[in-house]
Amino acid sequence: MLVEGIKSRPVYTGLSIQPRARRHIFALEGEGAHALLDRKPALDETALSRSEILYVARGSQGKGNDEALRALGADLFFAAPTIATLLFRLRGKLTTAHMGTRLYIAGTEGFIGQAMMVALDHGMDHASIITEHRGSLARRVQCALQRRHRGRHPQPLSLRPLRSAASRTRPLLAAPRRLPGRQYRCGGTRQRA
Repeated sequence: MLVEGIKSRPVYTGLSIQPRARRHIFALEGEGAHALLDRKPALDETALSRSEILYVARGSQGKGNDEALRALGADLFFAAPTIATLLFRLRGKLTTAHMGTRLYIAGTEGFIGQAMMVALDHGMDHASIITEHRGSLARRVQCALQRRHRGRHPQPLSLRPLRSAASRTRPLLAAPRRLPGRQYRCGGTRQRA
């Protein structure tokens, strides 16, 4: 179920419209609009009359898709200005959703993760959420020490001065101060204070 070579990257099965669903909610980001537009032949009038499309345009590839999605003729179409607005609207839709509602999510991996967390918070099973990855393959990366100690120290533990051989005998403080002119390391990159 994982992509070859990257053990932590999940495989998204792609959107498959469930014709017997009582309600369809599509949460789409940028190029994720193409995931729904590619399945236009599978969408009949009955399915579209029970569909809600929530869309946010992101990046240059997402421009102009809102007109094509609006032309599908879904029961409700909402073009959000930001992802946060779309997720807020999705929370509202899932709060009033009934049994038989299907959620379809398409977009980048970060967007899929955020939308799935909203759905899981509302009691949806992750296996029943239909997802498709479209767009950038870039992933968010965070230093393990920053994630582990977030909020405990005024400065992340991973920002530590580069140590010379003579200073290796002295222990480092948990949250060192940034000294002017010294180099610091975080996430494999060097930074100057």
